[in-house]
Amino acid sequence: MPTQKIQTHLAIKASESGITFRSTNRDIQNVINKARDDKLAGRSSINALLDDLGKDNVTHFLKKDAAGHVTHLFFALPDAIEMTKTSRQILLLDSTYKTNSFSMPLLHVVGCSSTYKSFSSCFVFMRNEKTEDYLGQYNACSKLTLFLLIGQELLSPTASKPLLVL
Repeated sequence: MPTQKIQTHLAIKASESGITFRSTNRDIQNVINKARDDKLAGRSSINALLDDLGKDNVTHFLKKDAAGHVTHLFFALPDAIEMTKTSRQILLLDSTYKTNSFSMPLLHVVGCSSTYKSFSSCFVFMRNEKTEDYLGQYNACSKLTLFLLIGQELLSPTASKPLLVL
């Protein structure tokens, strides 16, 4: 939320309570930054994300390059895994362009249930938006039986394919 909206909201709440409220956008940004730093607790953003995924029992796989940088991060919620196992006939792939704090494209795989309701099957952060990345994602989806097994196989260090394919 933009700091200006936060400032306006706080001023309204303060005036309703009969309190004089004075702050600047910088004051609010400082509070937001402190809260973020406290949550990270000295960890990098990616390490905090991985810790949160592990705590929340979210299935995730990570692929790194030779320098140890994350190239692909796959994750799926437990309920999404069950839905995908039962409704895997239609999977749609949608990608955003580096609109997140990691500056990595996000591939969103959406499924369609037997009642024609859409659900998020899984998500993949990818380093690049190259044809090979998308073809790899498509091939994995088209061969999907249990995407967890496919994902684990393709992310193992001995896998012959260089790309994360779900």
